[in-house]
Amino acid sequence: MDKTLVDSIYINNSGGKVLLDYFVNTVIKKGFSRRFYFLLDPRGEYTYLNAIDHRLGENSEKFRKNFYVENSNGFTKVFCFGNVPPPIKLNIEVITYFHNALLAKSIKGYPLKVKILKYLKRLYIKRRILNTDMFFVQSKSMKEMMHKSLSSEVIIDVYPFYNLPLNAKYTARSNKEFVYISNGNSHKNHVLLLDVWKTLHEKNIRPKLHLTITKEYPAILKKIEVLKNEGVNIENHGYTDVEELFKISSFLIYPSLIESFGLGLVEAVNAGLKIIASDLDYVREVVQPSLTFNPYDKYSILEAVKKVTNDEPIIESRILIKNRIDELINILIEQ
Repeated sequence: MDKTLVDSIYINNSGGKVLLDYFVNTVIKKGFSRRFYFLLDPRGEYTYLNAIDHRLGENSEKFRKNFYVENSNGFTKVFCFGNVPPPIKLNIEVITYFHNALLAKSIKGYPLKVKILKYLKRLYIKRRILNTDMFFVQSKSMKEMMHKSLSSEVIIDVYPFYNLPLNAKYTARSNKEFVYISNGNSHKNHVLLLDVWKTLHEKNIRPKLHLTITKEYPAILKKIEVLKNEGVNIENHGYTDVEELFKISSFLIYPSLIESFGLGLVEAVNAGLKIIASDLDYVREVVQPSLTFNPYDKYSILEAVKKVTNDEPIIESRILIKNRIDELINILIEQ
């Protein structure tokens, strides 16, 4: 079987699922479907199953091990899409795509149980390093984090890819509306951002903030409702059409403390928004922001927002990262 196995057994939602869907749809569009076999997580929703060779399997290491033992001789290459190398050593080339920054670096704000779980996953991956020939990541900062947390000897190459709508820039906006497209995980820094908006309100500075927090984060939702009842200018949309929020906003504010890539930054620039973001490497790798702040300092964020609302001049934001989806696919199908 002249096929590359794409093992995405742990990918079923969030950013990883967005990447997987884009990867599969690009493979289909380019006419390379017959060159791949996909191992898929049954928890995910897929629109392309009729167009690809695939199997839905149990998302466990036991299932993966049995599958590799029984089927690995039928493939010419393996692409592990979900951060974790194969559970056994194979006699064919293996590439592992690592795209979860929280498995490479610990971050404050998470419950002890979550920290322990992430530590154990990182330890498991570290013990399976010899089962992959190399890792691919989305950014140089991810490469540096992996070298520090896993091994300085492991081979890591940077192959970012992302999907952007064509001609997505909208009519120039003069409003002072901000949007933060993000879930409510601790490293996304919503608690501090909400505190900033409360302080702005107390200072009679009231730009609107659009958020996308879903019911999985009840503590943040409760805090948003309390602030809204106090008159703070916040609107939470939950899970919604990102493009619609881009159309009504002028600025993307992005206080996240860690990202493996920061796709939302690229999408926002593509839509014509100016980026007000954390002064961190993951931001400057993918975009040139219009303004930065210290994401650990409430008053640094506050001053950045005040500067924008006071119409002080800031530069246009622009995309710096290159989409390497075509190169990635070529590597996976070459013999």
